[in-house]
Amino acid sequence: MKDWANPSTICYCFNWTKEKISNKTKAIEDISEKMNSIGCNCENNNPSGKCCLKDIKKAVKELTQKE
Repeated sequence: MKDWANPSTICYCFNWTKEKISNKTKAIEDISEKMNSIGCNCENNNPSGKCCLKDIKKAVKELTQKE
């Protein structure tokens, strides 16, 4: 995840950012549903080459603890 990016993209396949997560905490459910229905391409879209779900879960936890 590129922290310096604005907005900070976390999910490159389904366009989830830190800002979007702070407004809608259903990110994990949304991404999981899309992964199962239309699939994802993390290996090519995510600069880390890995699935973003771990990063999404971490961001949701951090953002919900702040509220």
